[in-house]
Amino acid sequence: MLDKDIGGVSFCEILGNTNIVALVGAGESPEFSQKRLILFDMKKEKKVCDILYEEEKILNVKLSFSMYKQTLLKL
Repeated sequence: MLDKDIGGVSFCEILGNTNIVALVGAGESPEFSQKRLILFDMKKEKKVCDILYEEEKILNVKLSFSMYKQTLLKL
């Protein structure tokens, strides 16, 4: 993901002091659109989670440890 030219980032949020970053795209490309939330592990350089909201674009991102654990348990 880091070596591809897929567009800009509209939101970026780090989960505490971890390697996990939430990214929301800034473009209309389906791979990195404003409707897609990607949780990315910067150390391992791979996606942890990829969530697509089909109705509306994402307006903001706030991460917490409890939200992160709940999201991973649902996968």
